[in-house]
Amino acid sequence: MLVVVAQLIVREQRVLGAVLLVRTPANLKQALLGKRSALLRGMLLLLGVVLALSLFTSLTISRPVHALMEQARRAARGERGAVTPLRHAGTREIHELSETIAAMATTLESRAAYIRDFANHVSHEFKTPLTSMQGAVELLREHAEDMSAGEREKFLGMVAADASRLERLVRRLLELARADVLQPGRERVPVAEVIEAVAKRQGELGLQVSADNQAPGARVAIAGEILDSILGTLCDNARQHAGAQPQVTIRWRTDPQARQLLIDFSDNGPGISPGNAAKIFEPFFTTARERGGTGLGLSITRSLLAAHGGGIELLSQGTGAAFRLRVPLVMEPTL
Repeated sequence: MLVVVAQLIVREQRVLGAVLLVRTPANLKQALLGKRSALLRGMLLLLGVVLALSLFTSLTISRPVHALMEQARRAARGERGAVTPLRHAGTREIHELSETIAAMATTLESRAAYIRDFANHVSHEFKTPLTSMQGAVELLREHAEDMSAGEREKFLGMVAADASRLERLVRRLLELARADVLQPGRERVPVAEVIEAVAKRQGELGLQVSADNQAPGARVAIAGEILDSILGTLCDNARQHAGAQPQVTIRWRTDPQARQLLIDFSDNGPGISPGNAAKIFEPFFTTARERGGTGLGLSITRSLLAAHGGGIELLSQGTGAAFRLRVPLVMEPTL
């Protein structure tokens, strides 16, 4: 390939001649060689940018993600407390992800610990009556002919009592399971009607119930049978612990600011000792096991109220046991 350039020589409007230049152009290789210094500087600059981006990505994304993966592997192996928020998360998104995963892991660990302890309690509660029943049956099988009618009746009564206890435990466990997964509906119930029904039923069982209505016409966002069951459980506890002439007082009032109804429940019994006060809401804790107590009533009560956005707490007072229930209040529209 040739490059030809011609330039005419003109004088007084006459063409005297022409200058003709002919040369071979530089190829691509020669052009690149001529610009090699600039190209080398550009390549070095580009390489530096790539290395900087790689380092930045490693510090802000790769390392935190690998740290989260390692925590997840440790948690999968059963290590407790393995997942914690990263100190150097790099980016805001990774930081939020780390905190979310840590919170989820803490919740799962707490739930696993609860299930483990609950299973231990259940096995213990079932083991005692089953062992007693097994011993009584073995004695009857081996020595029934040598026993008197009274002795046989005694052992049969023991079997029947233990079977009844197992039946109560199973029923209470089912109630607790339903309470833990309960989804509240749109039920509305007048409080006074439920408490009047509870007072009448408990009065027939020998429990004197005094009602102090400080919120006439108040309604709560909970099913009537659930509120009846909650108050019935507290009344049953009072009949078991309050002595020969048990009496309870139920007083309720509204808390408009919190949109809750406060129900104060108290009895005339000996009260709850400071040592037991911290354990009364734990599953299977009871001081009336010999009288048929399962230790699940208050746990079920707390779960039922929590499912509806309420709660229960133990109050401090001079004599007797006192509880405060918080139930979602139905706010009536103002005209």
